[in-house]
Amino acid sequence: MTIDTRARGEYTYTSKAVNMKNRTRPPDSVTFAKVLADPTRQQIMECCCCEWRSVTQIVDTVKVSQPTVSHHLAVLRAAGLVESKDKGKNTYYLLNQDRVAICCGRLIASFAPESKAAENLIKLNRFRLAAAGAAAPATAAITTDSQLWVLSRHVGSFPGCYK
Repeated sequence: MTIDTRARGEYTYTSKAVNMKNRTRPPDSVTFAKVLADPTRQQIMECCCCEWRSVTQIVDTVKVSQPTVSHHLAVLRAAGLVESKDKGKNTYYLLNQDRVAICCGRLIASFAPESKAAENLIKLNRFRLAAAGAAAPATAAITTDSQLWVLSRHVGSFPGCYK
């Protein structure tokens, strides 16, 4: 994913952006952090956390204009953090919680490896490996996206899911 941060102070993706339908890997930690840096995107992510929402529903909830919501949804889509589906004349969006969980796990593993959250991730990894009948490695490192996904799902979730 290529980001041009010079355009009007906003993050705009160039024409070399990855087609999200074929994308298999979540964004790197820096791109993830840049996408999350905008408060409007955070509100949109919370709004479509646990149910499919149309652009109109998101506009009504977030209280910003439709073009603004569409712009932010395009950025979230390019990062793979929302899924979309067309239904009639409307497009509906849902937060891709798996990708968010992987990215959060990567942030913890990269920038807070000695934190309590990282310690809990390692314990959960050992537990998951034991439950699967696999031996836990001597250095209980979390190395794969699937491990990060499983573990970070236990760290926390968006508050919008429990409203």
